[in-house]
Amino acid sequence: MNNARQVVVKIEFYLISLWLLFLCVFLVSFRAPFESSGNPPSFTIFSHHLWWGDVVAAVSLVLVVIGLWCFRRFVVQIKGAGGVSYSLQSVEDLGYEQIAFLATYIIPFASFELASVRKTLLWAALLAVTGVMYISIDKYYANPTLCLMGFKMYRAVYVSSSGQKKQVVLVSRQKLQGGSDVRMVPFADGACFARLAGAI
Repeated sequence: MNNARQVVVKIEFYLISLWLLFLCVFLVSFRAPFESSGNPPSFTIFSHHLWWGDVVAAVSLVLVVIGLWCFRRFVVQIKGAGGVSYSLQSVEDLGYEQIAFLATYIIPFASFELASVRKTLLWAALLAVTGVMYISIDKYYANPTLCLMGFKMYRAVYVSSSGQKKQVVLVSRQKLQGGSDVRMVPFADGACFARLAGAI
């Protein structure tokens, strides 16, 4: 996989990981027609008076849709894992990294007050910086959204067809352990979707 495609995959995984955050921001920012909000920040565009919360809610909803679309692309890509079966020599559960990402990044971002333009821009800048770090340190698999969707994350060692031991991050809906025989579908460098060889 070339570098450009690798970066795209990591960005998609980052957006997937933030799907729940964007949904929370939408629910908090959305103003029902009957809701009274005092005198919130607002501005006028093309003679239309807009409340800042409406803009935040609209952008968040778009990002929710993009996150779901990226998740759909991932599911389609990994559908029907087949090919050569490999035996896993060792398996480490990475579920703790998913929980750590949720507690360290998602929950603090969800607590931001986005009532003003300045605070929203600061929030967006911090989210972008976090995304750059997320991509550069290859932690894109630490994805709490995939965990909520029933996927489990593992770091495993297997023996390739050439007889070499290789380490890979595996994403699977099934419980994997040392000695499991799996079929893998690569979706990023060093990361594969895995299904037990005997599973349909």
